[in-house]
Amino acid sequence: MIRRVLIIPVVALALAGIAAGCTDTSNLDDRIGALEQQQTPLSEQVQALDQAAQQAAMLSALHMLDAGGRLHDIDMAVNERGEIEAGSSGYVDAALLAVAATAWPDDLQAQADEVEAKLRDLAEALDGLDVAVVGPAVRAAHGAAHDLDHDAFTFIAEAIGLSEDGHEAEATPMPEDGMGDMDQTPAGG
Repeated sequence: MIRRVLIIPVVALALAGIAAGCTDTSNLDDRIGALEQQQTPLSEQVQALDQAAQQAAMLSALHMLDAGGRLHDIDMAVNERGEIEAGSSGYVDAALLAVAATAWPDDLQAQADEVEAKLRDLAEALDGLDVAVVGPAVRAAHGAAHDLDHDAFTFIAEAIGLSEDGHEAEATPMPEDGMGDMDQTPAGG
């Protein structure tokens, strides 16, 4: 019995010695270095994920802000027909929430803050249901939203290496093809 007990550790040590002798570790440092160079540092991965998440949040906010041209439709209804359409307040509240909840890059934060402020003014004006008050507020929010939309799409396109081609053709047109009419007095006012 003692022989078996002694033989097992001796055999295990012998096998370990043979295995150690057969393993070539001379280039282990080189192989580890090559693997480390292939790995993207964690900080770069986190930064890339953060940028992608920010871009996705921006696109979501811009989609809500545009919402099939809803802000444009409200602007036209108020300033051309003198009407405040049902559901306008709900849309403005949702657009305000989307813009306010988004972490905008430093290059766009001031514009996003401006859109947020103008949407707040519009929400307050809509509460009063006075076309003469809503008209300038919606026109200002509409113009600021267009500026943010354009600049944010350009920012994202540049960040991912694409051109902005085609965006202008798909944008909701401003009244009279420009921002110059943004100061008009609303219909009925």
